[in-house]
Amino acid sequence: MVFNLEPLDISLDFERKTYRLGDTIKANVTLTPLGGVRIREATLNLVAQVRQAEVKAGWAMGMDGAPAPGRYNPSGVPTRGTPVQTVSMEAGYSTVFLSSASLSVGRPGRYNVALELGPRLPRVVQLSKELERDANSSLTIERWWLEVQVDVAMGRDQSATKDIDVILT
Repeated sequence: MVFNLEPLDISLDFERKTYRLGDTIKANVTLTPLGGVRIREATLNLVAQVRQAEVKAGWAMGMDGAPAPGRYNPSGVPTRGTPVQTVSMEAGYSTVFLSSASLSVGRPGRYNVALELGPRLPRVVQLSKELERDANSSLTIERWWLEVQVDVAMGRDQSATKDIDVILT
């Protein structure tokens, strides 16, 4: 059951620059409780907004409907491809900076968090590279952001986000 709908305020600060594979994002996170708060876990995540496009092709049937099993239907012809797009959010990298903690009013928690980009590319970037030569599907990373997520016991989970420039190639 959720008792505390606004358990804390979150502040996220980091150096504004372009980050690349192998860099470390050094963030300062401040959690200011608005009452007594128990935190199960707090994480810093690098998240991507991903647009996936696919071309779906099908078969059009003639006037006689679907073919009977084992019978050739000369009226079935391939249709022109129909584009289908989906937008999703994918976590690239993540680190836990706080677990099983209690915060009280008037005592904000300040945390220096380091999020290392690497050594491997995130799965979403690898998939994007694999689909570069595919004519029927593509995966585009539209933007990146840093997100602080706090899992609050007996309260609504909290998050804060800020856009970030990232080049992962």
